[in-house]
Amino acid sequence: MKQTTKMTRIEPGIFQLNDGRYRVRTGAKCPMTGKIIRSEATVQTLQEARNARQQIKDEITSKNPENEARIITLADYAEQWWATKEPRLKASTAMTYERAISHRILPELGHIPIQSLSRRDVLAWVTWAEAQRQPPATVRKIERDLAAGRLDHEQADHQIEHIMATTDVATLKPYGAPTVHKWWRVLVQVLKDAHADGYLASDVVARVTPPTSKAPPARESRTLTIEELGRLLTAVHQYFPQRYAEVLTLATTGMRAGEAYALTWADIDYTGKRISVTKSVWSGKVGTTKTGTGRDVPMTATLADALIEHRKTLIRNNHPGLASGLVFPSDAGTHREPSSLKKSVDQACEDAKIKQRVSPQVLRRTFNTLLVAHQVDRIVIRATMGHSSEQMTERYAGVPM
Repeated sequence: MKQTTKMTRIEPGIFQLNDGRYRVRTGAKCPMTGKIIRSEATVQTLQEARNARQQIKDEITSKNPENEARIITLADYAEQWWATKEPRLKASTAMTYERAISHRILPELGHIPIQSLSRRDVLAWVTWAEAQRQPPATVRKIERDLAAGRLDHEQADHQIEHIMATTDVATLKPYGAPTVHKWWRVLVQVLKDAHADGYLASDVVARVTPPTSKAPPARESRTLTIEELGRLLTAVHQYFPQRYAEVLTLATTGMRAGEAYALTWADIDYTGKRISVTKSVWSGKVGTTKTGTGRDVPMTATLADALIEHRKTLIRNNHPGLASGLVFPSDAGTHREPSSLKKSVDQACEDAKIKQRVSPQVLRRTFNTLLVAHQVDRIVIRATMGHSSEQMTERYAGVPM
């Protein structure tokens, strides 16, 4: 049976053990966090115990610059964290992180001194995150314009404030689970790093259930049938021939828009009948593909012919994009934005009597769906689409699995 250590109280905060030593147990209120911090020590003599008691209190209440520098808010720490994190991220990923931190984490938790941030604070944030609603489409457009540099922050904030002031929040849809989980993953990274850096005494996200969403699970239905796709391509070829090779590339390779708009003519292998997808562009910045790895996608004879004719047109028109070597340059010769295709495709859909809106993402999902429907080997589909997992292939298939 374990023997209990006997202690006799000598004076406030000082106890004598049965072996003659002294145990000091004391605490003080931290002036920066307002919390009572306690500590203890074991020493040999009563005088040493008195000295230790005072030293513990002095260390807790001390306001020397070194101690104050380590007592910062979560917003302060997040700023330091972001400065080291951002240079290592792709531009699109950096935007996702920055938005999560600025709009979803710091408004609720940023004011809290990081050393006093608790599991209870994290649980409160989870409840808050689950209650958030998607802004109107007009707000999302303003946010895209801000990201593309077409608006400054003051203009964007003013417009968004006006829209939200006249919007009934109860009519807005909840965010889907993937979006809410993105916010959660960023928060977890920040707080786990804060724990590793010594700012948090414990892992405050341990055993916290991530936020859920009341939105119905997304099952991809925004795809075209093979007949609709055929009508769309015919309409684009007839009414917008300058965009035909571009739409055909997206529709018959499953490329992401950023991958297609980063293509150069050196990526096109007519002999091998394939296209090398090794990079992606987002908001004018070229980086790796979404998964960080390259892949080769098959090129049909129809697509090869369309690309050859497309290049001849660029040369005949002495297009500004010839110097950059881009396959699908903008009118100014720079990288295209996915939104640049909207007007042409919307009109083609109207001509082809297709009711749903078709974006580059819909063309990618349609390609994925058609491969699944025709029972193409799942490994081949993943390799062609650049999916990181079987779950991604399944999620973006609009057919029964």
